[in-house]
Amino acid sequence: MLYVLMACIGLMCILKYGSILSWPRDVLTSRIEFFEDLFGCSLCLGFWCGVAVGSAMFFLDWNPYYYLLPLVSAACCWFFDSLLMVIQTIEINLDLYRRANLPIPKPKNERD
Repeated sequence: MLYVLMACIGLMCILKYGSILSWPRDVLTSRIEFFEDLFGCSLCLGFWCGVAVGSAMFFLDWNPYYYLLPLVSAACCWFFDSLLMVIQTIEINLDLYRRANLPIPKPKNERD
Protein backbone atom coordinates (compact mmCIF):
# COMPACT_ATOMS: atom_id res chain seq x y z
CA MET A 1 0.00 0.00 0.00
CA LEU A 2 2.89 2.36 0.72
CA TYR A 3 4.28 2.07 -2.82
CA VAL A 4 0.85 2.94 -4.23
CA LEU A 5 0.69 6.03 -2.03
CA MET A 6 4.20 7.03 -3.08
CA ALA A 7 3.12 6.59 -6.71
CA CYS A 8 0.30 9.07 -6.10
CA ILE A 9 2.67 11.59 -4.54
CA GLY A 10 5.14 11.16 -7.40
CA LEU A 11 2.42 11.56 -10.00
CA MET A 12 1.20 14.74 -8.32
CA CYS A 13 4.73 16.19 -8.25
CA ILE A 14 5.32 15.33 -11.90
CA LEU A 15 2.00 16.81 -13.01
CA LYS A 16 2.39 19.97 -10.91
CA TYR A 17 6.12 20.69 -11.18
CA GLY A 18 7.56 18.53 -13.97
CA SER A 19 9.38 20.55 -16.60
CA ILE A 20 8.62 18.00 -19.31
CA LEU A 21 4.90 18.66 -18.84
CA SER A 22 5.17 22.45 -18.58
CA TRP A 23 3.96 23.13 -22.12
CA PRO A 24 0.74 21.01 -21.93
CA ARG A 25 0.12 22.25 -18.37
CA ASP A 26 0.47 25.89 -19.47
CA VAL A 27 -1.87 25.35 -22.42
CA LEU A 28 -4.51 23.67 -20.25
CA THR A 29 -4.32 26.21 -17.43
CA SER A 30 -4.50 29.19 -19.78
CA ARG A 31 -7.59 27.94 -21.62
CA ILE A 32 -9.67 26.18 -18.96
CA GLU A 33 -10.14 27.66 -15.49
CA PHE A 34 -10.84 24.23 -13.97
CA PHE A 35 -7.30 23.09 -14.78
CA GLU A 36 -5.84 26.31 -13.42
CA ASP A 37 -7.57 25.62 -10.10
CA LEU A 38 -6.64 21.94 -10.22
CA PHE A 39 -2.93 22.45 -10.85
CA GLY A 40 -2.79 25.22 -8.25
CA CYS A 41 -4.06 22.98 -5.45
CA SER A 42 -1.99 20.01 -4.30
CA LEU A 43 -4.93 18.69 -2.28
CA CYS A 44 -7.20 18.62 -5.35
CA LEU A 45 -4.53 17.24 -7.67
CA GLY A 46 -3.59 14.63 -5.08
CA PHE A 47 -7.20 13.47 -4.89
CA TRP A 48 -7.46 12.99 -8.65
CA CYS A 49 -4.07 11.27 -8.76
CA GLY A 50 -5.43 8.89 -6.11
CA VAL A 51 -8.49 8.26 -8.26
CA ALA A 52 -6.30 7.51 -11.30
CA VAL A 53 -3.89 5.22 -9.45
CA GLY A 54 -6.76 3.52 -7.60
CA SER A 55 -8.52 2.89 -10.91
CA ALA A 56 -5.35 1.33 -12.33
CA MET A 57 -4.92 -0.80 -9.22
CA PHE A 58 -8.48 -2.07 -9.65
CA PHE A 59 -7.28 -4.10 -12.62
CA LEU A 60 -3.84 -5.05 -11.27
CA ASP A 61 -4.15 -5.93 -7.59
CA TRP A 62 -7.46 -5.03 -6.04
CA ASN A 63 -7.71 -4.35 -2.33
CA PRO A 64 -10.83 -2.92 -0.65
CA TYR A 65 -8.66 -0.25 1.00
CA TYR A 66 -8.12 1.32 -2.41
CA TYR A 67 -11.53 2.94 -2.03
CA LEU A 68 -9.85 5.23 0.51
CA LEU A 69 -6.82 5.89 -1.70
CA PRO A 70 -8.07 9.21 -3.17
CA LEU A 71 -8.62 10.66 0.30
CA VAL A 72 -5.33 9.42 1.73
CA SER A 73 -3.52 10.50 -1.42
CA ALA A 74 -4.97 14.01 -1.17
CA ALA A 75 -3.83 14.37 2.44
CA CYS A 76 -0.33 13.00 1.81
CA CYS A 77 0.17 15.04 -1.37
CA TRP A 78 -0.86 18.20 0.44
CA PHE A 79 1.45 17.41 3.40
CA PHE A 80 4.51 16.68 1.26
CA ASP A 81 3.88 19.66 -1.02
CA SER A 82 3.59 21.94 2.02
CA LEU A 83 6.74 20.42 3.52
CA LEU A 84 8.64 21.07 0.30
CA MET A 85 7.38 24.66 0.29
CA VAL A 86 8.65 25.20 3.84
CA ILE A 87 12.05 23.73 2.96
CA GLN A 88 12.30 25.94 -0.14
CA THR A 89 11.36 29.04 1.88
CA ILE A 90 14.07 28.30 4.44
CA GLU A 91 16.59 27.72 1.66
CA ILE A 92 15.71 31.03 -0.03
CA ASN A 93 15.96 32.96 3.24
CA LEU A 94 19.32 31.40 4.09
CA ASP A 95 20.58 32.26 0.62
CA LEU A 96 19.46 35.88 1.06
CA TYR A 97 21.29 36.09 4.39
CA ARG A 98 24.46 34.69 2.84
CA ARG A 99 24.35 37.10 -0.12
CA ALA A 100 23.84 40.10 2.15
CA ASN A 101 26.67 38.89 4.45
CA LEU A 102 24.32 38.95 7.42
CA PRO A 103 24.73 36.58 10.33
CA ILE A 104 22.24 33.74 10.22
CA PRO A 105 19.85 34.16 13.16
CA LYS A 106 20.08 31.52 15.86
CA PRO A 107 17.01 29.89 17.39
CA LYS A 108 15.74 31.53 20.61
CA ASN A 109 16.96 28.69 22.83
CA GLU A 110 20.58 29.10 21.53
CA ARG A 111 20.85 32.88 22.00
CA ASP A 112 23.07 34.29 24.73
